[in-house]
Amino acid sequence: MKVKPVRLTTSLKKIKQEKNVEVSSLFVILTRNLGPEWGDEEEISIFKILDLNGPEDAVWALRVADQSDQVDRIARLIAVDCAMAMLPAWEQINSQLQLRAAIEVAKQFAMGLASIERLVEAEKEIAGIASEYNRALSDGEMYSPNAAVRDARKAANLAAQAACATTWENSCNGAAYAASLAEDSKVDVDYIIRHYLAE
Repeated sequence: MKVKPVRLTTSLKKIKQEKNVEVSSLFVILTRNLGPEWGDEEEISIFKILDLNGPEDAVWALRVADQSDQVDRIARLIAVDCAMAMLPAWEQINSQLQLRAAIEVAKQFAMGLASIERLVEAEKEIAGIASEYNRALSDGEMYSPNAAVRDARKAANLAAQAACATTWENSCNGAAYAASLAEDSKVDVDYIIRHYLAE
């Protein structure tokens, strides 16, 4: 199902009011990019923040968007696309299909086609898989002298963590985490976000 891009907006005032350590750099860079004549209460589209500040700040700004009724859906869909882009790294070396299934549940939930109970079930299932895989990797149980194998396993671990993020209750935090992991994995997150935001 194709999703129509949504115009989400915020303001410098709303960004400043958010009590978060990440705001300072976002605010400083954004005010510099907007110029001194931009008012604190003047509307800014999240699309414009994407253009001026980049994907990380645009995803963060979702949490202070004026259109709060639209944010959960858009944030979750961004997380889903980021996780899907990373999924081949997992499936290349793992036979478990639960991650793909969980991401699909998150997408269905975002589109109003799955219940919150089903989302919670998916979250519990993949959290266990991702946690166990990460523990084994961290403890050296999956160590290989082959650099290519080590890199593949690390990429798979990032993919598992991104899949988990699609099911988080706080969709904005999930989108931010999945987008960060995707950028680390060389995914074009800017391209993904533009699918969902209108100017």
